[in-house]
Amino acid sequence: MPSHVISFAHQGVEPRWKGLNTAIPVLMVSKRAYSILVAESYTGGLVSFEESLAVSSAVWEPLEKLTNGEGWPRSDTYIAKKYEQLLEEHKAWPDRLASVKFSYAKKVNGTAASGAAATAAAADATVKSEL
Repeated sequence: MPSHVISFAHQGVEPRWKGLNTAIPVLMVSKRAYSILVAESYTGGLVSFEESLAVSSAVWEPLEKLTNGEGWPRSDTYIAKKYEQLLEEHKAWPDRLASVKFSYAKKVNGTAASGAAATAAAADATVKSEL
């Protein structure tokens, strides 16, 4: 490089390899939970989060498929049976229960209206219980 060319200073961690061990926490919340968290932040509320190995995409992906109408049995009897199994499986997780109820209402009624109310109520209860 000629002496009259200005070299660029690299931003970041020096030495570069130390930047490889950087962890950036990411949190996903519903719109409703986000609104509640923002409101709490304006009133001086304190929020804390704890990492859980019980929460992963392996749990949420099948629930998302149910919401999209996929993964449900064809028979009404088996749909009801699967719904009861899912309620039992996710009984300790209000947000998952709300998703299951929403998906079931959408499947059975062809609409998400009653499920949306269940989702909103469960999300509100979950956030308030943890704040």
